[in-house]
Amino acid sequence: MEKSNNRDIVALLSSRFTKIKFLAHGGMGVVYSAIDKELNRKVAIKLIRREHLADGGYRKRLIREAKSLCALRHPNIVRVYDFQESDKLTYLVLEFVEGTTLGQLQRTIRLRPKEVVQLIVKLADALAAVHQAKLLHRDIKPDNIIITDDGKPTFIDFGLTLRDNSAEDTRLTETGCLVGTVGYLAPELLFGAQHTNKCDIYQLGVVFYELLTNKELVDGPKFNEMLRGKEIEIIPPSRLSDADQELDEIVLAAVKF
Repeated sequence: MEKSNNRDIVALLSSRFTKIKFLAHGGMGVVYSAIDKELNRKVAIKLIRREHLADGGYRKRLIREAKSLCALRHPNIVRVYDFQESDKLTYLVLEFVEGTTLGQLQRTIRLRPKEVVQLIVKLADALAAVHQAKLLHRDIKPDNIIITDDGKPTFIDFGLTLRDNSAEDTRLTETGCLVGTVGYLAPELLFGAQHTNKCDIYQLGVVFYELLTNKELVDGPKFNEMLRGKEIEIIPPSRLSDADQELDEIVLAAVKF
């Protein structure tokens, strides 16, 4: 069935795109790379999965992602080129960012503290641009960041982005379902708070901490403690790595709750 769907999608896209290749899939969408004949460049195509096309909520999320990316201009944020919607396909045409996700990189090599700081400074600047545009990212994690071969970090997934102070509940996509990724959720979200800029900063702080220490800030047992309302112990990065003590204050301020 999956292969059949893939052939159908390729056939529908082939009038505009060539060299269409499957890249990845998630709960909501599927991502392909292709050559856009109209733009004459390699692009990424993010589609709603065929089984979700009739679900207005998924369409709304993809439209929201397109609008969010159109409002952003930053070298460390993926660019959007086009958005198309029909009864058969709904998709985004995005800049194709060649590289490796930060999550994959984390699992294969240990970055030096200096390299980590260089990445985080650029990502923090990009996040500031998101907040200046009155947007909330809500899902900052290593797998949503690509590192190019020349070391440039890029936020690539804005599927959970919301406008700050939106009337829509910033915590839930469905009743009772928290938005985000376990391990990167700001603790206050577990107890009914709405997502704010501080929650985004917390998520980037977790990424910072994990890159410096090569350890999870919030593992399974610690997450369970958080659910019980307990304050977890956070060991300063300098005690777990060769990071400078000066970085401790910055990281701990970001993940403070």
